[in-house]
Parts: sequence; C-alpha cells; structure tokens
Amino acid sequence: MNNSILKKCSHCFAVILHNWQYCTHCGCDVSQNGQCKMALSFPVVKTEWGEAKLKEIYQEEVAFFATSTTLKEIKNSVSKMLFEDESIAEQANNETKALPVDISDKTEKPNNKERVLPFKGIKDSVSKILFEGEIVEPIDLGTDEKRELIVDITDRTVKQNGKERVLLQDIHLKVADGEMCLILGGSGAGKTTFLNAVMGSERANAKVTYGGIDLYESYDRLKHFIGYVAQMDPLRMDDTVYMTLHSAAQLKLPRQIVEDKEQLNQRIQMVLETVSLTEESENLVRKLSGGQKKRLNIAVEYITNPHLFFLDEPDSGLDGSQARILMENLRTIADTGKIVMLISHVPDRVLYLFDKVIVLAKDKRSGVGGLSFFGSVKDALQHYQTETLEGIVAVLDKQSGAA
Repeated sequence: MNNSILKKCSHCFAVILHNWQYCTHCGCDVSQNGQCKMALSFPVVKTEWGEAKLKEIYQEEVAFFATSTTLKEIKNSVSKMLFEDESIAEQANNETKALPVDISDKTEKPNNKERVLPFKGIKDSVSKILFEGEIVEPIDLGTDEKRELIVDITDRTVKQNGKERVLLQDIHLKVADGEMCLILGGSGAGKTTFLNAVMGSERANAKVTYGGIDLYESYDRLKHFIGYVAQMDPLRMDDTVYMTLHSAAQLKLPRQIVEDKEQLNQRIQMVLETVSLTEESENLVRKLSGGQKKRLNIAVEYITNPHLFFLDEPDSGLDGSQARILMENLRTIADTGKIVMLISHVPDRVLYLFDKVIVLAKDKRSGVGGLSFFGSVKDALQHYQTETLEGIVAVLDKQSGAA
C-alpha cells in the first residue's frame, strides 16, 4: 500500500492529493512520471495532538527556528516532526478526482478514541503558533535627539583546551546615531569577535549601552532594534525578491505590523527603495546579480527597521561599482539616524562614506586584540602616516609580522 497519499507544493506550501498533477493553489506542475516533481509527500496523521502538544514541539525545536531564515525551512522542519514515523490513514480512493475538497473526507473514519487531523489542520495550528508574531513591548531609548552606543569592553575571554584565552581587551568608544563606522584590523585582530560582543550575540566582560539602556541586561527587549548581516548567503533562489522580504517580515516583525497588510506592504516597498531593488521586486532571486543578492541580504535584516545595524564584509566578492552601490545604500540607512557598523577589507573605494574608523590590532607580546585607533578617516590616515585605509591594515600586518 502506498502510504504517501498527500504531497505539499514547495512553492506555496499547499497540501494536495498525491495523484494530482497540478497544485490547486498556485498551479505549479507537481508531477513527473508519477513522482512528485515540486512537492514533498507526506501521510495523513491520526493524532490527538492539540495546540499544547504543538507548542511543546515548537519549544523543543526553538534552536532550529532561531537560526532558520525562511518560512520554508521552518515549515519543512515542522512537517518532518509531525509526519515522521506516525500512524498512517488508509490511502485515498485511487479514483479520487482533482477537486478542491477537504482531504479529511477521503480518510477512513476514526473511532471514538482518536480523530484524523488533516495536514491542513495541523499546518494551520502550527502556523498560528509559529507565525502569529510577537507583540513588542515599547522601550524608552532616551530623549536625546541623538542617542549614543557606548562600548566599554574589559575583555572577551574563551576557554580553549581547558585554558582561558583572552581575545580582546580594553576597548572603549562611543558612536552616535547617524554615524557609519568602519572596523579595520590586521589578521586575527578580533574584528568579528568585537562585532559579536557589541551586538550581544557573544557576550564579553563588558558594558554596552544604547540610549542609556544596557544592551546585555535588556537584550530580549533591545534585540528587535538590532540587525546583523553575516557573510553567508541564505537566500532562496526560487522566491521572488518581494516574497523574500514578505517571508522575512512574517518571521521578524512584531504582530501589530504583520497584521496590518497596508503597513507591511509600505515597509517592504520602503526597504526595496532603500537598497535599490524596487525594479527587481518581481524577479526571482536566482536572476539577480551578485551585488543585488548582497543588497537583498541587507534588506532581509533592514525589514525590521533596526536602530543598530552590523555587517560582516557585506562588500566581499563585489566589483567596484556594485560595492559602491551597496555602501551608498548603507550610507542612506545611516542618514536616517541609524548606527551602521561594518567590517570591510576593501574600503578605499568608498572611504568618503565613513564617519568613523575603529582600528583593532594585536598586542605584540600577548597577541591579544585591542583598540589601536578610533576617530575620523582623515585622522586615521594621519595617525598611521598612510594615504589609504587599506594601507593601515598593511602597517598593522607588518608590525605583527615584526613581532
């Protein structure tokens, strides 16, 4: 007996009978030689699970959900948990016509002790729990016209092979709203470690405040005001640009915004314009250039309208023109009153865009990363007696090699 009587369209996630050729929701071709071409097959589940059980499953998988970047990843994970190794209902009648009816009518009748919960019922329950969103408690970020991000890192220490190793120490600086800061440093100076410590993802022995509020102590409340773009490219190639941002909004934005469709669409359109992707909104991600994909990655994080925006080498692998467009987009974001802090290894092509430079360097004797310089681009070039920002890194690497 073929137990897989249902399949799920990988494009719109609709659940349909296994022998249907086309998805009744989006029209995708979901059959090829009797096999599912663009869908995943799942059985019908007999279960007494209610919302409480589904919440329990969600809590067990919270680590996965926290790292997932798309609705599809989460839904596939939930689907696997719900349907793997569960009891199977009888296969639907082979002569079932492709009619848009509730598939629960085609399953065997349950006895009094159990009921058949169709996939749609499970999916709707899980969606309500996972994607309903979180109501964000208002937080007072200070009354000053310009807030400050104040960083006071005593040290960042990790344990390696049973011994403590200090990665960073004695870093103290202030960055104001509306400033775009470049993080420079020689090899192994701790640039990414510093970035992670400042935004709270890897805590240091430190005090980091924004608008007078301690980021570490109030992280659960301030995390909604923090955006981070990593080096990796997690985009789904078969989604459109608009769909990508819509999915990101459903995952990241508070409930009060997601439920307001007009406000949500306005937010998406604003982000598309900010990253110069408005004309690409209906194009598939796979058709975008490398620079456009990088800007879409930025848009996915900027959809939350973060006050603090951190980026790890957003311009890596881009040619001069594409990198310039991307950096100008980030400058536009900073000009709206945000703090933008980023790592770049080729900053000279856009050095005029940066307000401040944070230079990290290893101590010659201890090998511990620390603050070598913090100030304007002009002052940085004078301090290191070089004509380029990349020349600063060369000076630091030379000093490190001489050690």
